[in-house]
Amino acid sequence: MKSMLNKCGLILAGLMAFSGAAIASEPYPTKAITIINTHSAGGPMDTVARLIAEGIREPLGVSVIVESKAGANGSIAAQYVAGSAPDGYTMLSTPISHVTNAVLNKNLRFDSYADFTPLAAVAVAPHALVVRKDFPAKDFKEFVELIRKSPNKYSHATPGAGGSPHLVAELFQLKTGTQLIHVPYKGAAPAVTDLIGGHVDMSFATLGSVRAQIEAGQLRALAVTPPNGTKLLPGVPSFTQLGVPDLTLDSWYGLLLPANTPADIVEKLHVEVAKVVKTPAYAERLATAGIEPIEDSNPEEFKKRIHDEIALIKDVAEKANISID
Repeated sequence: MKSMLNKCGLILAGLMAFSGAAIASEPYPTKAITIINTHSAGGPMDTVARLIAEGIREPLGVSVIVESKAGANGSIAAQYVAGSAPDGYTMLSTPISHVTNAVLNKNLRFDSYADFTPLAAVAVAPHALVVRKDFPAKDFKEFVELIRKSPNKYSHATPGAGGSPHLVAELFQLKTGTQLIHVPYKGAAPAVTDLIGGHVDMSFATLGSVRAQIEAGQLRALAVTPPNGTKLLPGVPSFTQLGVPDLTLDSWYGLLLPANTPADIVEKLHVEVAKVVKTPAYAERLATAGIEPIEDSNPEEFKKRIHDEIALIKDVAEKANISID
């Protein structure tokens, strides 16, 4: 009897091992993937997330759902994904606030670097230095000379303290030895309205928020952050080309997975996402929102970018005394 029980136990153990091996070797994915979006439907982040979802759905052979968990500058969505199973079925779609939160928000319940596996940066919203149309300086050289002569005379508008336009403005001042007055608004729209109205002098705005006004002649663009300029604003030089190197901080949009997601799953997702961002249709849809694709990002590059930008933003925030708490 004892021998029979032992034999049955061995058979059962063998069946369980076989079952476990079958499950472990089951190809990914086998069920719906959810992209958790940090912002509400309708904005640029939502557009990027839905374009990626549409593009990877067919080749992966499963549904890809976009779900918004907006609030707290993206930290609600990020915390949810950080606590999700690292199985490739939950993904975070986030803008650069993922790294600004790491520096400026002292109450996060997750680590923006350690608790995630970066997949790729998939799009970027360049920043443009724009001035009111009657600003006395006619080009970038005159602009720098003018504001250097009159520290704390001219003002720059931002959609709020701690956002990427604010950080770009502070980085610009540190690199050029200039001093501007910061005027924070509750969003990009009122900031742009007051800039057009002449109530403030300039803004280091995301291009999507001012492109139409530039094209209409309501604002003038003096420089952009991408080192080689941007196709979205042809003819406008970059800060690098104008002699201000390393002023390349842009508002990117990226995809991250929970930490410890298996490498083969990361690679499979990256391959399909990379195909989407290289399509003309993707670029065309993004251009309407003043955004460009990032075609050369991979998990290792994106991981390094997050690490380096956390360090950069920390340095700028300390030197400029920026805090959002």
